[in-house]
Amino acid sequence: MTFSQAINEFPRWGDLLLGKKVSASTVIQIPGTSSCEVTFSLSDGMDVSSKTVSFDAGETKQIDISLDVNEQAKNLTVSIESSTSDIVLYVKKVYANVGSIALESLPCIIEGTIGERKQYMSTDVPPAEELSLCEASAELSNSYTRLNSFLNGKFGVGTNGNSLLPDMRGYFSRAWDNGAKIDPDAANRTALGEGTVKGDNVGTVEEDEFKEHTHQLLFDTSGQIPAGTAASLASINKAVTSDTEKTGGAETRGKNISELYTMKWS
Repeated sequence: MTFSQAINEFPRWGDLLLGKKVSASTVIQIPGTSSCEVTFSLSDGMDVSSKTVSFDAGETKQIDISLDVNEQAKNLTVSIESSTSDIVLYVKKVYANVGSIALESLPCIIEGTIGERKQYMSTDVPPAEELSLCEASAELSNSYTRLNSFLNGKFGVGTNGNSLLPDMRGYFSRAWDNGAKIDPDAANRTALGEGTVKGDNVGTVEEDEFKEHTHQLLFDTSGQIPAGTAASLASINKAVTSDTEKTGGAETRGKNISELYTMKWS
């Protein structure tokens, strides 16, 4: 089995990593009663640095490696591999940075969380480390593996097998009901886009709707129709229902400001 993750997925990674020494560390535990060998690797698509370590059952070890990133590298990937079948291993930590020593507590180049949603009211262009959610749903490319893992096909999957970004154009946000019954129709919420997640779950949709109600019609029936030889006059028939005249616009909405919604990929 092999676990791999691109660690070059941030803007201007080439300016910061090409030609530099990158060091990485992982802490792995092997539970149970089996022993195995684990290989920890760094690859830039042209060169590879790896180290294979033997683990006894129940043992925890740290593996350290480094790689001089090629000037022509197209990516940088860290991977953990074991050829032992049916082995269980716990990856406690994985971290990497520029330099001869991997530092666990070194601040990240890009702040924030992968998959975090942000919003802007003064620009319609997302920052370099974010993707717009105010466009038609699009499939992520292979350059967004971390965001692809986060979305995990919740809003649908494209022809290449990668997750689709949600299309939030024109939607308001509402806090997840989570069984509180504040949203009385939470169980009937539908999937967004090509997703399959429905009901009282994060990322589902409700279309606009009025709360059921009636309008009372008040008529003055105290008037008298005078008798005589004139033609008959129209009068109110209280046995027949009537409708109010139409009023309002194309949707039900509160006062609002249009904003750009984005999602962090780096």
